[in-house]
Amino acid sequence: MRRLTALIAALALALPVAARAQEVFDFTIATGGTAGTYFPIGSLIASAISAPPGSRPCAEGGACGVPGLRATAISTRGSVANVEAIADGTFDSGFVQADVATWAATGTGIWVGRPPVEELVAIANLYPE
Repeated sequence: MRRLTALIAALALALPVAARAQEVFDFTIATGGTAGTYFPIGSLIASAISAPPGSRPCAEGGACGVPGLRATAISTRGSVANVEAIADGTFDSGFVQADVATWAATGTGIWVGRPPVEELVAIANLYPE
């Protein structure tokens, strides 16, 4: 009985350590200037999808996002800078105007003379453009 009690006590002490050891995944969202519309929306999305280790559970009014995910909205110079940063791996995702995304993906418009960004993928349309 003593061994069982000691084992239960050891497990109870180890659980908080195991919870703190949860792997953290960082995810960056390139937005725009802080005075524009992309940054506040990016911040809301980052908050909604995040649930870093140690955050209060969703059922208790805490983070309801992806367990272990820490998303961050980063202020940038806008669409062109965001495409460049996504293409070079600086950021994981970003807000980009539809015309800039099309030009970057096809090497046309303002992207003429530059290699197309073939890995660019649209996730959602936030504004009709």
